[in-house]
Amino acid sequence: MSSQDGSRASEEKTGDAIYVTKNRSLFSMWLHGKTVPSRAPAAVIFRSADVIQEGYLFKQGLRLKRWTRRYFILRLEERHMTLGYYTSKDSLTLCSETPIGPGHLLGHVNTTKFPRRLELRCGTKVMVLEAEDQKSYDGWKNALQEAIRWNHAMVPSKDGSFVTYGKQASEDLTTRAGTQCFMTSNTRFEIPSSFEYVKTIGSGAYGVVISAADSTTGRIVAVKNIQRAFDDLTDAKRIVREIKLMRHLNHKCVLGVEDIFEPMALAKFEDVYIVSQLMATDLHRVIYSRHALSDEHIAFFMYQMLCAMKYVHSANVIHRDLKPSNVLVNANCELKICDFGLARGVFPEEELELTEYVVTRWYRAPEIMLGCMKYKSEVDVWSLGCILAEMMSRKPLFPGQDYIDQLHLIMNALGAPNEQELYFLTNARARKFMNAEFQKRGPNPTKPLAHMFADSPPDALDLLQKMLVIDPKKRISVDDALAHPYLASIRNVEDEITATSSFDFGFENEKLTKPVLQKLIWDEMRHFHPEVGDGPSVSAKSDEADNHSFAATEASITPMTPVNPATAEQDNTGSSKATASTTLTDVKESMAITEEVKPKDDAASNIDKEESINNDQKVVTTSIDSNKLTDAQTRQEAGEPAREVA
Repeated sequence: MSSQDGSRASEEKTGDAIYVTKNRSLFSMWLHGKTVPSRAPAAVIFRSADVIQEGYLFKQGLRLKRWTRRYFILRLEERHMTLGYYTSKDSLTLCSETPIGPGHLLGHVNTTKFPRRLELRCGTKVMVLEAEDQKSYDGWKNALQEAIRWNHAMVPSKDGSFVTYGKQASEDLTTRAGTQCFMTSNTRFEIPSSFEYVKTIGSGAYGVVISAADSTTGRIVAVKNIQRAFDDLTDAKRIVREIKLMRHLNHKCVLGVEDIFEPMALAKFEDVYIVSQLMATDLHRVIYSRHALSDEHIAFFMYQMLCAMKYVHSANVIHRDLKPSNVLVNANCELKICDFGLARGVFPEEELELTEYVVTRWYRAPEIMLGCMKYKSEVDVWSLGCILAEMMSRKPLFPGQDYIDQLHLIMNALGAPNEQELYFLTNARARKFMNAEFQKRGPNPTKPLAHMFADSPPDALDLLQKMLVIDPKKRISVDDALAHPYLASIRNVEDEITATSSFDFGFENEKLTKPVLQKLIWDEMRHFHPEVGDGPSVSAKSDEADNHSFAATEASITPMTPVNPATAEQDNTGSSKATASTTLTDVKESMAITEEVKPKDDAASNIDKEESINNDQKVVTTSIDSNKLTDAQTRQEAGEPAREVA
C-alpha cells in the first residue's frame, strides 16, 4: 500500500474492540496545528461503541485535486473526536487521521453541480469530501456537525489535558438550538435552521453574501453576513444607517430589508446578518453582457431609477453613490436601488455642509469634484445621467484616472463654465483652476455629447444633455426628467409616488460607542423579532462615522424574459408597473446575461477598478480644496478605494 504520508496500520478484531497499530505522521496532524510527534509506533485502541459514523466517501487530493474513494471512520478517542480514512473497509489500512478541534468548521457545498459535497476546514486547510448518495451525505453532515459542536466545549489546558467548560460556556461556543453552522468563503455562518444554504453569491470588504431558501415562505433570499461589524465604529455607523434607511424607504424600486437574524445576546453581538430580496444581477453586468440593451430597455430602466429617486428625495435623502453596480436587476426587468451606506439628508430650508468624500469618481457630480460642501439632490441626477450614457454606449462616459482628469473629461464633453456659472464654488483655488480652464478652452466642448451619441434617439440625447449640466441649478429635476418625452411611452404617474415621512438622521448626531451601535442594530432587529427583549440600556460616549453599503446579486441567471409594462401586475406596495404603448423587444436575444463581463473597449476596461459586483466597498475619494490643488498634487488621487469583485 502506498499513501501520501507513508503511514501503516494493521488491525485485529476481538469482541467489540478494534486494535489499530499505526505510525502517526505529518499528515495525521493536518488541521490540528500541533507539533508532529515521533514516528515510533503507538498502539491505539478504539471500541466499535466509540464509532460515531463510518462509511465510504470520495476525497479530493490536496495537490493534484484527484478524487479517491476511501473508507472514513469518525470516532471518539479519549476526550476528542478523530476522523480517519482508510484504503478500504476490509483492510482498514490507515491513510491519515485528523483530530477534530475547536477551530474546525463544516461547509456545505450543496449546489446543483455538487449536491453532496462537504468541506471540513480549519484555518487555511480544507478537506473536500463528497458522499455517494443523499443518505450518506445527510449522515456525515450531521455527524461532523455534532463532532465540531461537541469539541467546541473541550479546550486543552496548559499541560495538554482537555478541560470541559460549564454548560453556559459550552452553549456560547457551539451552535445554538434552532440554528445551523457552516463555512463558506472563509466565513462562519450561523443562520436559523429554517433557512437552507443554496450558494455563495459573493464576498467583499464588508462581508459575504449567500442565497438561502426560507422554508417558512418558500422563497430564496439574500443573506449578508458582516463579521465583526463593530470593530470599526465608522463602518458600524454606516451599517446602522443603511439598515434604518432600508426599513424606512418602502418603494418597489428600492432594496428593502426583510429580516435581521437574532444574535446570541446583546453583549455578544458581533456579526450582523441582513436578509433582503434576492436579485438576479446588477446593471453593470447587464450593460456589459454579450447583447446591447434595446432603447426600450434603457428607457424602462431609467424610468424606474427616476421613480426611485423621486421617492428617496421626497424622504429628504440623497443617495450619493449611484452607479450601475448599485442598481440590482431581476429577470423581468424590475430593478432596485441599493447601497445606502453613503446616504445623507437634505432639507429645503437649509443647506447642510456635506462631505465631498462620496460617489465613485466616474459618476461624481462636478460640484462635489470642486469641493463644494453645500449640495443637494442634483448630485444624484448627475449620476443617473452618467448611467444613462453608459447604457447607451456600453462604456463609462467619464472614466477619469484622477480627479483632475475627471474634470478634463467633463469639460471636453460639456465645455468649461464661465465665472458666473461657478457661483456655487466657495473654494478660491478651485475657482482659480476653473477660470484658467475657461480661458484656455472657452465655452465650447471639444467632444460634445451630440457627436458621442449621434446614433442615439434624439429624445434620449436631449434628456442626457439636460441631466449632465455643470451648473446644478440648471440641471433637470427628477420631476421634469420623469415628464420628458423620452419616457412618455412608458410613463405611469401612479408609479411616481412620494414618501409619507422624512427619514430621521438624528441618531448620527450622537457620539456613538460600540455598545450604543450594538443597541441601535439590536433595536432594528426587534422590529422583525418583537419577542426578543430590549436588552440593557446604554449611553453614548464618543465616535464619528460615515459609510457602508449592501447589495446582493447572483453571478449569473437565465436570460431575461420580455416585459410588457402595460400588463405588469401590481407590486405589493400597491402601485402598478409603468404602462407602455409598445412591448419590449425579445430580451432573450437583446439582453442575455453572462457570467463573464467584458467591457466594449480599452477605455471601458478600467470599469472593474471602479465597479464592485455584489458588492460592497469603502468609498474614500478626494476633491479640490485649498490645501490640495498644487502642481505636485493635482495628478494624484488620494485615498481612492480598493475594489473587489465578487
